[in-house]
Amino acid sequence: MNKWVIGAIALAVSCCGIGLFVVANGLGSSVKVAKSAQTFTNRELPLILKNWDAQRLFDLSADDLKSSSPLADTKKTFDQFRNDLGPLVTYRDALLRGLNATSNTQKGSSVVTSLEADCDFKKVPAVISIKLLRVGDSWKFADFRVEPQTAVGGEPPVTTDKPAEAATAKSSP
Repeated sequence: MNKWVIGAIALAVSCCGIGLFVVANGLGSSVKVAKSAQTFTNRELPLILKNWDAQRLFDLSADDLKSSSPLADTKKTFDQFRNDLGPLVTYRDALLRGLNATSNTQKGSSVVTSLEADCDFKKVPAVISIKLLRVGDSWKFADFRVEPQTAVGGEPPVTTDKPAEAATAKSSP
C-alpha cells in the first residue's frame, strides 16, 4: 500500500478520535449543566409555589425579568394565582426541555435552560414553564409561566402573556 494512503488513513483516524473526544467532553459538560439546572429548579420551584412566594422568585430572578416584572406586579399576579389555583398539593420534578449555550457574545458566554414541571394545586393542575440563565456559578429565573390545565372557576384557563405579569382569561373559539 502506498505510504500516502496509509498516512491519510492514520490522519483520518486521528481526526475522528480527536473529534469524538471533543464531542464527548462537550456532552459531558452539557449533562452536568442540565443536572445543575434541574437541581436548582427542583429545590427552589416548590418553595416558590408552596405559598406563591413572589419575593423569593424576585430575589432569584435575572435582571431582565426583574425589570420587565417588578415585584409589585409579580405579587399581584401571584395573588391571582393563589385565588385561582390554590396552594400547591403535588410537585413533580422539572424536566429539561432545552439547553442553549453561547460563547463569544458581547456579554461573554451564557447558558439558558428551559424546564417544565407538572404540578397539582388544590383547585386545578398546571404546568410551570421556566427559563433559567446561568449567571456566574448560580442560576437565575429568566422567564416564569404558569399554565393551568383546566378551566379556573368556570372560566377558560388563565394564562400569562408576559412572564410573571397579570393573568388574563382567554375565551375559547
